Amino acid sequence: MSGSPSFFDVGFLLVAGGGGGGYAISTQSAGGGGAGGFRLATASLKLGAYTVTVGAGGSGAPTNSTAATNGSDTVFAGFTLLGGGNGASVGTGSSGDGGSGGGGEQGSPPGGAGEILQGQNGGTSNAQGSGGGGGGGAVSNGAIAGGAGGFSRITGTLLRYAGGGGGTTGAGGAGGGGSGQSGVGDNGTVNTGGGGGAGNSSGAGGSGGSGVVILRFPDSVSATVGAGLTSATTTADGFTVLQITAGTDTVVFA
Repeated sequence: MSGSPSFFDVGFLLVAGGGGGGYAISTQSAGGGGAGGFRLATASLKLGAYTVTVGAGGSGAPTNSTAATNGSDTVFAGFTLLGGGNGASVGTGSSGDGGSGGGGEQGSPPGGAGEILQGQNGGTSNAQGSGGGGGGGAVSNGAIAGGAGGFSRITGTLLRYAGGGGGTTGAGGAGGGGSGQSGVGDNGTVNTGGGGGAGNSSGAGGSGGSGVVILRFPDSVSATVGAGLTSATTTADGFTVLQITAGTDTVVFA
């Protein structure tokens, strides 16, 4: 505890949903989905009720006439982490801005913009996403990887989150990014916020991975989780770790 007894210290990891990967054709490559926004921080919060929303992953592009979608935002205690930007499909326009931007398609506009302190820009044609997980851009040979995501040990195990989706046939970024494939792109990993991989040879893009909210606080504080949230709790060494993996509802701290 710090300060007044009505406040408590909490460490948190917030990750938004990853963006969906783009659709490609046999002669032109598509962009991977951008990773969901990533934030690892601490705060002193007042006891009471807080709304929590875990962002879902965006849909991969199913055809070259339907764009992939951005991931959904994750929200907790006044913090909003933006969903990852969609990867650009061949013939359906540019990639999306988001927590991390989606990758651009071959020969098209640059990758989408990433949000400051949440992620990175998406890769552009002949460029690779980097840092917090921008989506891989597309090039003539397609082999462009998604950017690597961020590390956290908040659960007690060192894990990586928010990897960008690979451009066509490019590897997914470390941290749950889906790889681009010669057919249908791989999905981003659930509860990492990884971007979906791009498709190829008339293959659909992969869906983005859902986000997650992980909270670590003293075990002297109780947390009542609303029925609309999917969660799991562990307690060790004087701290509770609350992992919320889906839904939207309130958590009441007392």
